[in-house]
Amino acid sequence: MNERVKIQYLFLCMMKCAVKRHTTLKAVYSYFNQYGAVSFLMDCYEAEHQLSLEDAVEDAETVCRNNGGTW
Repeated sequence: MNERVKIQYLFLCMMKCAVKRHTTLKAVYSYFNQYGAVSFLMDCYEAEHQLSLEDAVEDAETVCRNNGGTW
């Protein structure tokens, strides 16, 4: 899979989360990176991109909570 497509997808998920959480893209990236959601979304792109962005963000937030995050 083209890495550029995965990065664009990651960006869309992070933007959706930023709007949902009323925060900045930078804050979401830091949080997702710290708690494993960036790797999760990149590694599981094939499955996750078939879901809605809302579902993908929920999955990413679940990964973060499972790794010590609070969102």
